[in-house]
Amino acid sequence: MAKKKSLSLLLLVTLVTISLLAGLTSAYAAELGSRSLKEGMQGDDVKQLQITLKVRGYFKEESTGNYGPKTKEAVMSFQKAKGLKADGIAGQATITAINIRTVKKQVSRGGRPSVNGQEYVVKEGDSLWTISQQFGTTVDELIQVNNLESDALSIDQKLIIPGRKSGGQGTATYAGTQEEATKAEEPKETQPAAKEGYGEYADWWEDARYAFPIGAEATIRDFATGKTFKIKRYYGINHADVEPMTAEDTAVMKELYPKWSWDTRAIIVEVGDRQLAASMSGMPHSIETIGDSNNFTGHFDIHFLNSRSHNTNSIRADHQAMVKKAAGK
Repeated sequence: MAKKKSLSLLLLVTLVTISLLAGLTSAYAAELGSRSLKEGMQGDDVKQLQITLKVRGYFKEESTGNYGPKTKEAVMSFQKAKGLKADGIAGQATITAINIRTVKKQVSRGGRPSVNGQEYVVKEGDSLWTISQQFGTTVDELIQVNNLESDALSIDQKLIIPGRKSGGQGTATYAGTQEEATKAEEPKETQPAAKEGYGEYADWWEDARYAFPIGAEATIRDFATGKTFKIKRYYGINHADVEPMTAEDTAVMKELYPKWSWDTRAIIVEVGDRQLAASMSGMPHSIETIGDSNNFTGHFDIHFLNSRSHNTNSIRADHQAMVKKAAGK
């Protein structure tokens, strides 16, 4: 009888040990965002959290994967800065605000990006989103090409910018998948001539984004007033994100928008020998490249036929109405 009890006890201990080891392995392999994190916990997701907090300037210690007092303190500092409940627990709201996205969650598009790109060295203040906007690519393509495990970056880290191509006069034409590169090099069908005084009704995805590439300069002609000013395209995948080139250009734009707003206006974008029907909004926002010299803080949006917003990935009816107006449709 004693022997049977000993065997039963040994079996029980073995099962408990296996269960504990399985739970520990599962915890260490957890993806950030799959569970709430708090002091005393361990795992790969804790290490991802620490790395990202370090990049953002909140965590100064070694990223060990152990959620200790210093990690809790860093999380609380981040939560306070973002107006969240400062409890030191990295729940879903905190993790969403930190904006960590693993490769498994981020990569969803088809088509492998081209890797014949240029090298970029990460500097203070960079994120994968700002870099993607600067070079006209996407976060998931940066992750794929560079084999990143998360969107956490470190200063002086070297990245390959996917699909970077050089166009005429040393300007960048686009950055994207190899499929996009091939499409850009295909001869375009002849566009029907625009009516006199109007712009070409050019589809953003098939034509306009190649006619007005990242790095290109253009002239905006306001459809209603005929006022003109110069711009340069620096960012944008779903539509063109541009900046006025000089303070004088900003002054002309200010005549069209005495008070900056998201209101849309019909415009013609004159780039090279093309005149494209488009729509603009007059609200400076987000990142900028030119700096203070143009008296414009941020960039503004230009939409074309079938272009989409960046935040909702949707076609904006107000912009499309202005594009039609500029095309005489």
